[in-house]
Amino acid sequence: MRENHRVAAIFASIFTLIQSVIWCLIAIYSVAVYACQVNYPFELNYIKTTISDLLYWSYFYGECRTLQSEELLEAPSASRTYYWMLVYGVISAIWIPTSVLLLVAVVNKIKGQYGACLYVPWIINTAVIIVLDFCATVVYGLDISHTLTVQDYVAFIRPLPRTLVGADGITVVPAIEMTVYFSRIIVFWLLNFILLGVVIQACVALKRMAPTSAFVEREVRTKATSDSNSSQWINVRSDNMNLKHLPRLQIEDSPERTRTSSESNSETPSTAPVPLTPKLLPRETSLKRSNSSPVYDVYGKHLGNDFPEEIPKRTPTYEIALKSGLKNQMPWTYAQPVELNLRIKQAAMQQKEAGRPEIPNPDYTMHFQQRKRPGLPVSNLSRSTSLITSSSDSPYPGRNWSRSGEY
Repeated sequence: MRENHRVAAIFASIFTLIQSVIWCLIAIYSVAVYACQVNYPFELNYIKTTISDLLYWSYFYGECRTLQSEELLEAPSASRTYYWMLVYGVISAIWIPTSVLLLVAVVNKIKGQYGACLYVPWIINTAVIIVLDFCATVVYGLDISHTLTVQDYVAFIRPLPRTLVGADGITVVPAIEMTVYFSRIIVFWLLNFILLGVVIQACVALKRMAPTSAFVEREVRTKATSDSNSSQWINVRSDNMNLKHLPRLQIEDSPERTRTSSESNSETPSTAPVPLTPKLLPRETSLKRSNSSPVYDVYGKHLGNDFPEEIPKRTPTYEIALKSGLKNQMPWTYAQPVELNLRIKQAAMQQKEAGRPEIPNPDYTMHFQQRKRPGLPVSNLSRSTSLITSSSDSPYPGRNWSRSGEY
């Protein structure tokens, strides 16, 4: 059940519970007034006719009010209202426990068939009340057209206990009040109709939810029994499950493991082990099975008792040449080295590189004058001073390359 359905069901139970109490009390009091068990709540005015007087004479003036010596005075509308109030009192009284039952079922979140059964009484009772409201509204709505004027009212409520005094324009009010009462101000009636639809949806959704695992198991078994005769089910007996004819894969031990096991067995003073050579089962090329169940495809079509001997392989074929683009050629097949003029560019590059002058070898004969440092051998000092060139041979004339000072 959705959360909005649950909230609507709780509101419906509380709302209808309040309505049932109010309408039940009004119906009981109306029946008691007609039967002369209680007094009319409004005081009758003998000087001028009021709306309460008209309401009493029209719908609640029973035959018990007439004295034995007087003529029986009872309007047909009063006896009709008496029976309507009896029916409403009974239906509204039944509406109270059904609303409480619905509230308990929703609050306790009772699910499954048991929970749905708790919704059904409220649904039936509410539907009956909605129909009764509609019928009573139509009946008392017709009374409005019969009490528009004083003359119409006198003809409709004949005989009258008294003469009407100053009742012009108010004779239609009692019929309007009774119409509003039975129509539940129209707003409550429409709201009851909407809540009835919501609770019905919640009840239907509740039947789909299982309260226990037994309910789920029962549903699964029922579906399996009903579908056992269809082609989607394949019944395989246990005595037909023969696996000897199926292809098997023989796995042999590695040589090292065999050698290790033989050495461990030779160390023990037991008898010589007898090699066990398992019997190799012939591998069948086909997947044929004996005593197997009929084979069906995914659509339920019978394929026989055997699988196909060999499944044909499908080799994908690819188109070598493209159908469109690049002039129906493979990419880059239209480009040739001659068209790119690569050889000409290489020859021009070689000629350009050949015209450049060669880089001269570096001259490492230039050295700075060094003074004799302590610890420097004489041979090294004489060699370094003999390699110093004159200032005239220097590529930078005018510069003195001699350095004074000690390092």
